[in-house]
Amino acid sequence: MQSGMPIWWCSDACKQASRRGSAASVSSASEGGQRAELGRDRRRRERLERLHAIFDRITPMTPLSYVDARLLMAELSGDKLWFLHPKTAYRAASRRWHPDVGGDAKVFRLLRAVTDTVERGAR
Repeated sequence: MQSGMPIWWCSDACKQASRRGSAASVSSASEGGQRAELGRDRRRRERLERLHAIFDRITPMTPLSYVDARLLMAELSGDKLWFLHPKTAYRAASRRWHPDVGGDAKVFRLLRAVTDTVERGAR
């Protein structure tokens, strides 16, 4: 047995194989984290595209329906029970989606349209 070599390695080949295995596991873990981050970014981008498409469909001739507004308010505020405290839900959603704090301007305008529709009520 050579001096300076740990007891659990029988040869230099085992030592090299051990190092390759640990490096591979570290790189695969970081790749997994990167893949998860890319998936999160892709889901966020798809969600923004969907919300933008909803906003683009709103016109004076085709206003947002009350039912759709209620569903969107729940999604934008992140609170399924938003109707118990609508002002609090709007404030939470505006903190999340306001362009000054990193939100999206078009989604914030959609939030305003949703809030206006909900405040007007069902017709």
